[in-house]
Amino acid sequence: MRRVWVLTLIICTAAGAALVAFRHHSPEPVYAGRRLTEWLDSGAEPATMAVHEIGPAATPWILRKVRREHARWGWWQAYQESWNRTPFLIRKALPKPRVAGYDEFKAAMVLVETGPRGIPQLRQGLREKNPGVKMACALALGAWRERGLGDRQSREALRGALLDEHPEVRQAAAAAIAKGESRPLP
Repeated sequence: MRRVWVLTLIICTAAGAALVAFRHHSPEPVYAGRRLTEWLDSGAEPATMAVHEIGPAATPWILRKVRREHARWGWWQAYQESWNRTPFLIRKALPKPRVAGYDEFKAAMVLVETGPRGIPQLRQGLREKNPGVKMACALALGAWRERGLGDRQSREALRGALLDEHPEVRQAAAAAIAKGESRPLP
């Protein structure tokens, strides 16, 4: 019975991966002849430079990378765990999982580079299911609030995140709210 379950899981995973691969996406932003995901994989400085130039159009791609590659809540992590449990002969036919390691801190650092016009997308990211995405958005909104660019809608979205089921998200939202409150008044 367990083998049937594993085989079913593998088939469903493969079908899901095929659907994701063939789903129509908006074209990936390009800067200096390289796709945004290439810049995000090439390190902090090149990624921030590229995202600064691309602007808010980079936000969905950054959040997508968090959804896939977060070490705790990413798709690749879940795939790695199921891949490890599959029988060796089936495992040989499946693609080898990638190392998951794009966390909320890396994402928040580049999300801030999208500019203030990206703040509405960050607020929307607080409503996603993935806790890594929520934390990245909260951290980036906190950075904007610290710079004095937080608005009432962002504060309300962060307050809503204080009720999240994940304590890490609640902590990131509380820190972001505190950054805006501790800013000296002009």
